[in-house]
Amino acid sequence: VAYSNYVVPAVFVAMVHQIMLIVIGLRAGTLYERKKEYSKRLKPFKIWLGKMSAFLLFMAGYFVYLFIIMYRLYGFSGGERLLEWFLFYMIFAVATIGLGLTIGGLFKERETPIVFIVVTSLPLLFMSGVIWPVWKMPLAIQALRLCVPMTYGINGAVRLFVMNVSLGYILPYIYGCSILSILFGFTSYLTIKKRYPLEM
Repeated sequence: VAYSNYVVPAVFVAMVHQIMLIVIGLRAGTLYERKKEYSKRLKPFKIWLGKMSAFLLFMAGYFVYLFIIMYRLYGFSGGERLLEWFLFYMIFAVATIGLGLTIGGLFKERETPIVFIVVTSLPLLFMSGVIWPVWKMPLAIQALRLCVPMTYGINGAVRLFVMNVSLGYILPYIYGCSILSILFGFTSYLTIKKRYPLEM
């Protein structure tokens, strides 16, 4: 497998992860500054569901653009298990959006998330274990990496998209990403409920 074929899916996943955190953070900061209010008829769960659905559609569009159009346009090999990768990608998407909405509750200015994501991008990429061996990382970093959706997304992408393994071979990443989806889904709902009726 050529190095480009190995690293491109990982970079694509990292791009989607970080871009979504920036987008969600910018949205949160902008609407907080504007003191956006909802109708009293809208409950926090409906607000959460609407945000989650909108960002999921956004990430699905990214999937088509990066992993179908761009990947084929530049002639990279792999990607035969596209449907399986999409199913896993959507679990990764829920976890990423949940994390973004949770962190978004910390942003009260539009500029803050850009600085935050720029500072964390490279460390998170190294923490994924694709570029730097996990066993060479401090135990604290090894534990922290398990709390980041990008860790599971990158490793799942390399195995599904490059090595063409079946979903059964990436069950640890599916389980890990699913747990984060539930965890961050819950924390993002609590964040929206706390900020309600202000826009998240």
